[in-house]
Amino acid sequence: MQRQLGHKRYEPIWAMMHKIRLIMGLRGEHYQLTDEIKLDEAYFETVNLEYKKKRA
Repeated sequence: MQRQLGHKRYEPIWAMMHKIRLIMGLRGEHYQLTDEIKLDEAYFETVNLEYKKKRA
């Protein structure tokens, strides 16, 4: 984010990102996603814990 904004200092961008994440987390408690969700350029991996236990 610092690079994208062209900002020289790390600390103000770090503080801003933490504030944004905090507010987004609070908002999530009031809204629930329904219907269809679209994602762009995302990677999700599922982990089968039972399979991992058997192989260990």
